[in-house]
Amino acid sequence: MKNECEPALDEFRKYAQLAGPVAATESPALKLQRECETILDENRKALEAAREMQKAAEEKKAAAKPKEGTAAPAEENGGAAPTPAPKPEPVEVP
Repeated sequence: MKNECEPALDEFRKYAQLAGPVAATESPALKLQRECETILDENRKALEAAREMQKAAEEKKAAAKPKEGTAAPAEENGGAAPTPAPKPEPVEVP
C-alpha cells in the first residue's frame, strides 16, 4: 500500500473488535494503527498548510496586479513618459 492508511485503519479497527481486550494492549496492530493515525493527521496538517500558502500566494498576486483604469501615464505608453510636441515656428507668408 502506498502509504494509504485509511483502508488500513479500517482493518485495524475490525481486528481490534474481533480480538477484544487482547488488542487493547501494546500489540503490533495497535502500534500500526497509532502510526497510521499519526500519518493521517500529519497529512491533513500539510494539506491545510498548502491550501493556506496557495491562498496567500493568490491574494499577493491579486494585490500586486494594478486595478484596471488606474494605470500610471508611464505604464500606458509602454513605460516611457510622454514628451510634448515641439511648438511650430511662425512662417512668413509673402
